[in-house]
Amino acid sequence: MSIPDSGAAAEAADALVVLGYSRTQALNAISKTDCAGRSVEEIIKYALKLIAQ
Repeated sequence: MSIPDSGAAAEAADALVVLGYSRTQALNAISKTDCAGRSVEEIIKYALKLIAQ
């Protein structure tokens, strides 16, 4: 998996890794998120919901 193209998505992935999630978990959740027009905070919030499922 690669880092998402969106700057916000890449920043969100880095934040999830800092929170203790693996890069694979972070990128998997973010790849399922519609990042267009969303803030970093919104992407993280949605990705955390996906990881928790």
